[in-house]
Amino acid sequence: MAWQDWLPYLIECIFQQNDVAAGFDPGEMQTTYGDKLVNVISILQSNNIPLCTTMIVDHILVEKLFSPGTFLSRPELIFMPLDYLTAFNQGVEKHQRQFQGIEDLATFKYDLDKFLLNELHQAGIPVLLSSDAGTAEMGVVPGFSIHDELGILVENGFTPYEAIAAGTVNASKVVEAMLGEDDFGTIEGGKRADLILINGNPLEDVTNIKNPLGVMAVGRWYSRQTLADFVDL
Repeated sequence: MAWQDWLPYLIECIFQQNDVAAGFDPGEMQTTYGDKLVNVISILQSNNIPLCTTMIVDHILVEKLFSPGTFLSRPELIFMPLDYLTAFNQGVEKHQRQFQGIEDLATFKYDLDKFLLNELHQAGIPVLLSSDAGTAEMGVVPGFSIHDELGILVENGFTPYEAIAAGTVNASKVVEAMLGEDDFGTIEGGKRADLILINGNPLEDVTNIKNPLGVMAVGRWYSRQTLADFVDL
């Protein structure tokens, strides 16, 4: 199967096996696919395989299709290419085209992914904070999207610490497995001085991370004003 054929094939399978228009039913999913899910989780556990979260893609997708005004009001869109915003306003943006006539699938997919996220979380599968913001075709803006991702994890059963660890401790362990070194992710001697100073406890409210007083990156200090100047460039 060619790479460009996989999405139509997947969409066809989903509609054949599920009543998408009726909405996602966790109980039915557990009854129908519970054994397969247990098997997949067992494989992940036995091989110590972490998974990326990328829940913000689902959230943005639903927002674009059902609340376009809310999507367009996102302040971070000033950093999106003009071509992308023009395509969106013309109704020919990537996801607008892919989900034309099957918009309910976006909601179904988001609910399914939240269900899977919860199952993985309950099973103790390590997850990595991620947002799939590497291209300009998704409407997902780097930096801003990670804060959204943190919020989505907390809204779906993660403690603030667990959500933050997904982007720090968990990520460092993966890098260590890949490269043989672990020089970030925790505050201790011998590791890089990558720190965020915030005026509030993120373990009480994870959104406190959005308002840093300053950032230390590889031992160099950047004040709040310096960070603001970078954004304005």
